[in-house]
Amino acid sequence: MTISTKLFSSQMLDQFKLIEGRLQKLQTQISTGSRIPQSSEQPMDAVTLSARRELESNIAQYQKNLGKVNERLSLVDTTLEETVNMAIRLQELFIASNTSTVTQAERLATREEVLNMRTTMLSLANTSDSAGDALFGGFSTEDSPFRLQENGSVKFTGDGGEHRLSVSETIKLPTSINGANVFMEVDVDGKKKSVFELMSGFANALLTNESFTQEF
Repeated sequence: MTISTKLFSSQMLDQFKLIEGRLQKLQTQISTGSRIPQSSEQPMDAVTLSARRELESNIAQYQKNLGKVNERLSLVDTTLEETVNMAIRLQELFIASNTSTVTQAERLATREEVLNMRTTMLSLANTSDSAGDALFGGFSTEDSPFRLQENGSVKFTGDGGEHRLSVSETIKLPTSINGANVFMEVDVDGKKKSVFELMSGFANALLTNESFTQEF
């Protein structure tokens, strides 16, 4: 009888310990909000949960990158549209100024407008996004890629890198275009000139009363 009582008591204690352990596990899950507090308890579930969390993190980063791409390319479109409008205006000024009826005072006024447009063009070339990163500097995004020199010329200090961001596991999209190609390599009779050089040439030509020829 004594042996039976001891065995029964031992079994009851074991059951109480088991129940207590389960209660503690449930309390831990409730307090942490996690069904799997320790990966060693359910290794397969833990691996699945870890992979899911990693996938969710990757998707969130892809969405963030896509938003960045859209923001920068939209800004590129707006900036280039302004430069195109400026080029159209320059053409109009050139045609209007290249006549014998235009007075020198009118040409000087036009020259002032051209010089102001050149300053604006430099500002457009150095456009940066909301994070302060230059649009047209390639991989060099922290500083202004187009710098005005002491002699009045403009120097490109960026690089030809094409900045891209991953928007999926297999796709990377560019966030801008090569600034040197846009602003520094205009083909004029087989020679490469910058838009700033062309605008300066136009402005200087307006200093004379004689008819002038300027190619753009």
